[in-house]
Amino acid sequence: MGLIQRQDELKAMLPNELDAFICSASFEGRCLSVPEMLARETGWKGRVLIASNAEHIPSVLGNQAALDRLFAQGEICQLNPDDPIATADRLVEGLNNVLPVGVPQHVGLDITTFTRESLLILLRYLPEVLHPDSSVIGFYNRAGDYEGGVADDEQWLSRGVREIRTVLGYPGDFRPTRRTHLIVLAGFEDDRALQLTDELEPSVLSLGTPDPTGGHAHFHDEKMQKRKARWLSHLGCTVNEFDFDGYDLESCIESIEAAAGREPLMNVVMAAMNTKISTLAAGIYALRNPDVQLSYAQADVYNYERYSTPADDVYFLDLSEFIRGLREAMTLA
Repeated sequence: MGLIQRQDELKAMLPNELDAFICSASFEGRCLSVPEMLARETGWKGRVLIASNAEHIPSVLGNQAALDRLFAQGEICQLNPDDPIATADRLVEGLNNVLPVGVPQHVGLDITTFTRESLLILLRYLPEVLHPDSSVIGFYNRAGDYEGGVADDEQWLSRGVREIRTVLGYPGDFRPTRRTHLIVLAGFEDDRALQLTDELEPSVLSLGTPDPTGGHAHFHDEKMQKRKARWLSHLGCTVNEFDFDGYDLESCIESIEAAAGREPLMNVVMAAMNTKISTLAAGIYALRNPDVQLSYAQADVYNYERYSTPADDVYFLDLSEFIRGLREAMTLA
């Protein structure tokens, strides 16, 4: 993993010319950060898949149009946040359209503003579509702030929960005689985390929050620690607390593995509610361990106007070995 702190560093970080680029149009301005950097610093004009929820969230339309203007060979892939099966079908169709069959590809993947559910679905099917010798470079523009200018106790990113469901492709393998162990990688969206816990009624909750003293800590990680006491006061089950690094993929996978290992004789359900890097970590761990089920709490409404502002830096992740490993793991399963 690398950190691009100046936009002109992007070209130097790419080992080869990209054959294809996958990104997501969102109501967040962050969805433009990496694509604009790629187009400006490299002049790249290759094949692009732009995933979008604009059919269901009109505020996405402006950023979708901006992405479409950036790339001459952009293909819009309309996802449905209310229909995971339709989302999976459209993602697979879009991937097949921009990735030639039987040819190794060098693929860039901007994970910044995919919904967590659509990112996990993409992770599940990408190894099946890609040629085994392909490489995948991930990009993540973290949030500089959430709802900037608003007092911490008044900030909100989403409100309400429309539906709680199992993420498509991550069903788990439950034994009815076992109790439930819920692992949550917590973020700022309190409603979703608490309602998920109430719905699943776990015997044990492993509550993970970012380590504010870690090597990739950011100021909003400290805010999250302040909220922890309030969450814990609402919980009626046994709680194990653990820290994770939401910006280090390998480290985060190891933290999840350690948390799951504390309760080896339970059914494991996991919910990723923090950074998209930690969401990838949850997905990779679950695909490596198919007994684990991933759960998703769909928000009822987002703070479309003031959700986040982009930071100046971009995380750069080589996902190639992870994708190849998942392909092998799913073939053997």
